Amino acid sequence: MQHERSHTVNEAPMPLDEELVQQLAAGSMTAFQLLYKRYQPLLHRYLQPFRMVEDPDEVIQDIFLKLWAKRESLTAVRSLPQYLFRMARNRLLDLHKSNRARQERETATSADPEPSGMNPLESKEFYEYALRAIARLPERQRIIYEMSVFQDRSLDEIAAALGLSKSVVIKQLYLANKMVRGEVKKFSHLFFSLLTVMP
Repeated sequence: MQHERSHTVNEAPMPLDEELVQQLAAGSMTAFQLLYKRYQPLLHRYLQPFRMVEDPDEVIQDIFLKLWAKRESLTAVRSLPQYLFRMARNRLLDLHKSNRARQERETATSADPEPSGMNPLESKEFYEYALRAIARLPERQRIIYEMSVFQDRSLDEIAAALGLSKSVVIKQLYLANKMVRGEVKKFSHLFFSLLTVMP
């Protein structure tokens, strides 16, 4: 019996995001470390498929450094997961712009007259392919994905609108993201393979 009581006492419940955010806003390094440990694996899986990210861990560290710098304003954040994934998405956009600018500089200074970069039709085809991938999602995943991506609704808003728990929304959104990213990644590989064999 003594062993059971000791085991129960030692098993403290994991603090909620809201509690950790409040502590982080007050400057708690412990809260910061707990949030990093909680979300690092999710962010790593989100960033890994993108080829412009050479080191996902470095990007995640940069995201959390910015989170620490903005800690005092975090109490106004409605959904920490969505806030972190938006930071990751913005970082991807920055990397994409940086890579495009570098490619343009290399093209401008290259003696090779052959154009580099992507086919002008790629952006349209890429977008249409992504939409078809979204349309093939199971209905619940598709609705949640569209509400999150196209309507920019928070996890709490989606859960309330659909009468689901927040944990179900997070899981379904993760599965939808995984499928769409996989389909888009296959398209990217196919597209660049076609470019390499074109005369």
